[in-house]
Amino acid sequence: MFSFGKKTVKTVAPSAVSQISEMQSLQGIFNNLDDGLVYVDQKGTIKLINENAARLSGWTTKDAANIDVKFVIKLVDSKMVAVPNESNPFVTAFLTRKQVKTKDLSILGKNNQAIPIDLTVNPILVNGYAFNSLVIIKDIASEKLEENRLKDFISTASHEMRTPIASIEGFLELALNPKTATLDNRGRDYILKAKDAMQRLSELFGELLNTTNADDKLIVSNPKVIEMSSALKKFTDVLNQMAEKKNMSVEYKVGSSSPDDVSDTDSLSKNISPQYFVFADPKLLSDVIDKLFDNALKFSKEGRITVGISADDSYIQVYIKDPGIGIPQENLPHIFQKFYRVDTTSTRSIGGSGLGLNFCKETIEYYKGKIWAESIVGKGSTFYFTIPRLSAEQADQYSKAVVAR
Repeated sequence: MFSFGKKTVKTVAPSAVSQISEMQSLQGIFNNLDDGLVYVDQKGTIKLINENAARLSGWTTKDAANIDVKFVIKLVDSKMVAVPNESNPFVTAFLTRKQVKTKDLSILGKNNQAIPIDLTVNPILVNGYAFNSLVIIKDIASEKLEENRLKDFISTASHEMRTPIASIEGFLELALNPKTATLDNRGRDYILKAKDAMQRLSELFGELLNTTNADDKLIVSNPKVIEMSSALKKFTDVLNQMAEKKNMSVEYKVGSSSPDDVSDTDSLSKNISPQYFVFADPKLLSDVIDKLFDNALKFSKEGRITVGISADDSYIQVYIKDPGIGIPQENLPHIFQKFYRVDTTSTRSIGGSGLGLNFCKETIEYYKGKIWAESIVGKGSTFYFTIPRLSAEQADQYSKAVVAR
């Protein structure tokens, strides 16, 4: 019986002979691999552990044998808080019978030193039940150190560049003001182009700073209760003005979970729009929608962009569908990665930092939501995100709490 927690799972045990053969085979593999490896039985007891895993934990292979894995491999989060039993990867993998991977935890080693790790827990299934687990541990301390150095550099550079950029923008404004400077048409055109370039540079440093803050879980959020259907409708009206400059249009759908649904898209005008409450920072959500819409507009030449919202009892879903160039299937898993840009003939002439979608991902995940995309090359893309929904009663309670605060 599985005894990591209160729940128990019945298993059908292999024969003793097969277990011995399996252990001998694994021992040989363990001794020849660079990663830390731990073999755990259904009771959470370590049956095999190699030198690398033992070194990270601060134990010896001999002393760790037949000890509870959670006692040997002590996991802590970024704040040095022990991972609770209900969310411990060893327990989760066994109960769900699914692989668990994380790079957000550390092992508490000798002298209470936290060592960042890449942890993978693979349950071994027998007749559909989790019988044992194979744990793979990679020491990523040097990788995390380099990441932190890069974050520090980006953060410092972003802060330091804001002052000279603001000064340059101020002087450009003075140069464009007829009361302070005289320019011919050619000179004015040059200054306007320089001003646009400085604005793009300022936005880039802003995105870099937002990205490092998100990585460090330093997102500044001032949440309030938002009724998303009406807020998104108002925002869509503004987006439509942007689209009209490109001879495109924006359609708003409410209550439709897919842009392909044939549904009543004019329900707002009939005053029967459902109310979708969330608790989030209006500016951060607006930034996410703005970046997704900007991408839709940027990668489309003509047609109509659809903005839609729907919900179930737990989550609200928003989507933005464009008629643009689309994203190759092999690129879809990577588009939310930092600095990643799809490199095709169609995209090379279109500017971008490769940080916008990463910011969207970090922001939505900060609010316990999910974001993803679907796309067909030549036919366009649809970006979706979800965010937890509040009931009307919860919305009222949250609103009163914010006012009291």
